[in-house]
Amino acid sequence: MKFLLVAIVLMILGLTTAIDLSNPCPKKCNINKSLNPVCVQKDDGSQQTVPNESFVRCAKSCNKNWSVVHAGKC
Repeated sequence: MKFLLVAIVLMILGLTTAIDLSNPCPKKCNINKSLNPVCVQKDDGSQQTVPNESFVRCAKSCNKNWSVVHAGKC
């Protein structure tokens, strides 16, 4: 019985660590997938290509301070 309890706890820990905690609202910003990619500068100064400008607006609503660098891929 003790073994079963330990197995369940380890399984729960494994599932919770798979969640991306760097994004406060995962999957919320994947609403509109139109193919007008834009290059954004992220909070840490790095650049990333995102699907479109509505994705950037959504990220800002999730407390991400991203800014559009230019249209197209980085």
